[in-house]
Amino acid sequence: MIDTDKYEGHTPAPWLWYEEDEGLDLVVADDQCRTVIEEVKALNTKADEQLIADAPLLLAEVTRLREQNEYFRGLLDHYKGELIDEHAEVKRLREGIKDYLALHMPSRDELRELIE
Repeated sequence: MIDTDKYEGHTPAPWLWYEEDEGLDLVVADDQCRTVIEEVKALNTKADEQLIADAPLLLAEVTRLREQNEYFRGLLDHYKGELIDEHAEVKRLREGIKDYLALHMPSRDELRELIE
């Protein structure tokens, strides 16, 4: 698991890649359109540096979590069907018990007569 506390205070999105003759820059696409490097230098934000450096780790974590999510969704879908089937069976058995008791269970009056 990645410690996301180290990204606290990072420059908010959106960040965009901007290419011009001098090269490629990562730009904070807000009303001031600063480069992220300028932002890091101006504000000395270690959070931005760490976020950029950890991008491959973050991508790996997103991939891992998506795979795990897919696995658990598969389990949920599998057992959901089984639970629905079992719920229907329990309902069927309850109805059968009610029907049986209605036919074979003596009434209160019949029970009183047997007791007296």
